[in-house]
Amino acid sequence: MRDVKEFLHLYLGCQCFVHIDDDEEMILHGVGTDGIWINSEFYQFGDSTTNLIKPILRPLSDITQDELKEAGAISKDIIIKNDDNADSSESELWFNYTRYLLSKHFDLFNLIPEGLAIDKTKKL
Repeated sequence: MRDVKEFLHLYLGCQCFVHIDDDEEMILHGVGTDGIWINSEFYQFGDSTTNLIKPILRPLSDITQDELKEAGAISKDIIIKNDDNADSSESELWFNYTRYLLSKHFDLFNLIPEGLAIDKTKKL
């Protein structure tokens, strides 16, 4: 079974549901090898710590038309800049798409269906 701490560093700045002191939403500020920083407090990873932290993510099906246009603008800029080197252009394109989708807190790793993240669209 996968552990959410393998993915937390990719979602810095996203809201997380944290069940440590009180159940509440907090912002993920940093991830280290031995713990995480949430709202300026350090929580050390333990056997059960990662069960207490769930990022609040958007499923890919939640992408808006404006976000698709913005992602398209990213790809157009890359293709124009790197027209001579197609291999470089393609890898840069995928890197920038991925970075864009992560910055919008999309679940790119199937964490929601596995119960490792919360679906922002279904959150009350």
